[in-house]
Amino acid sequence: MANPRSVAQLVVVLATTAISAIHGFTPPPSISISTIPNDAIQRSQYSRPPSTITALNQEKEKKGSTDINRTKLLVETVAPFRGLRLFFYAAFASGAFVGGLITLSGVAAAMNGLREDVDMNTEYLNLAIDFGAVAFFGVCAKFDLDKDAELTAVVEAK
Repeated sequence: MANPRSVAQLVVVLATTAISAIHGFTPPPSISISTIPNDAIQRSQYSRPPSTITALNQEKEKKGSTDINRTKLLVETVAPFRGLRLFFYAAFASGAFVGGLITLSGVAAAMNGLREDVDMNTEYLNLAIDFGAVAFFGVCAKFDLDKDAELTAVVEAK
């Protein structure tokens, strides 16, 4: 059974942490709503109408961004689940890496004589599997990213 005093201390610590976290996201008291100028009034007083050069530059930027968006959409249509695959590669590689670090710490403890219940051959095999999986998922992600660059170049060429 947990000590009631330690539970009460834990509750106090969690409550103060929550209060400080909530207080950290409040706006500073020096800014009030009345000091912020109305956006429409500010625009009408201080801005001038856009020149024709500015309007042409904005049109050119819009056309360029639509071409980029169109290319991205076409690439996504040809290879639909690439982003999901890359997420899984990263998730599995990071999981294997963490598992490898845990196994490595057990091997280090066994080598220093802190643990006698460890079979070193099994631990070495586990290390090889973990870090081999990290390398495998890294290579898979690299090939997937290379294919993505190749496909993007083909789509842009058309």
